[in-house]
Amino acid sequence: MFIPFDQLPETARLWIYQAERQLSAQEIATISSRLHTFIEGWSTHGNPVQGSFKVLHNQFIVLAADELVQAPSGCSIDESTRLIRQLDEFFSLGLFNRMVLTFLQNETPHTVPVKELQSLLAENKWNADTLVFDITVNTMAGFRDRFIAPAGKTWLKKYLNRVPA
Repeated sequence: MFIPFDQLPETARLWIYQAERQLSAQEIATISSRLHTFIEGWSTHGNPVQGSFKVLHNQFIVLAADELVQAPSGCSIDESTRLIRQLDEFFSLGLFNRMVLTFLQNETPHTVPVKELQSLLAENKWNADTLVFDITVNTMAGFRDRFIAPAGKTWLKKYLNRVPA
């Protein structure tokens, strides 16, 4: 059962999928339609899952479920992953590539391979204060607090002390 994203409780579970590129308006419309239809019928062991989604910055698909009402089972989570994989393959989005990250530069999202972080750091194009999208958050509370956060306050802080010679 679909509920508005902003009405999800702090405890809602999230899955964040990051595309390697910006999505077009048509892609967003198709993805939104498919996700809305999926969530309307999303169930676990015959019980409806209260869920929602949001496409953010034309690049992130955030899927959510209110586990206090009905926690999705492994099979129902697999169903959601299967749909995301279908969308990923159809639009060639790279949603399962965990070796890229997106950061804000002049309020515009930029996606780069993680292996380029050291050179960006050496060139002063990336630092501890650079705002990054932390796709590791998995609750609504975490999403609201730190989906966009300074790199130095995320898992990326480990890269900040390794400037190449």
